[in-house]
Amino acid sequence: MADEESKQISVIIAGRGYPLKIKENEEEVIMSIAEEVNRRIREYQEAYPNREKQDWLSMAILSYAIEKYQAEKTFSDAKLVQKFSQVESYIDDLLK
Repeated sequence: MADEESKQISVIIAGRGYPLKIKENEEEVIMSIAEEVNRRIREYQEAYPNREKQDWLSMAILSYAIEKYQAEKTFSDAKLVQKFSQVESYIDDLLK
């Protein structure tokens, strides 16, 4: 962050403020992510009103971890398919 201007902001997640030091150009993205996290937590609050805040937070974190895993797997699978295509192309070239 030495080369870019940084600033201090406060992000509210589940009603609690968290100070963050960020790059100037990251503020909009970080605030948008915070809104999405709060929306996900609210969904769990509405779906499971008798649970505690810790449960809603844990379920939100788990859902994001699952999405991250699936995205990484999809990306990994796509890269693997690309590599297989390259190998197949090399073999075709060798056999010609």
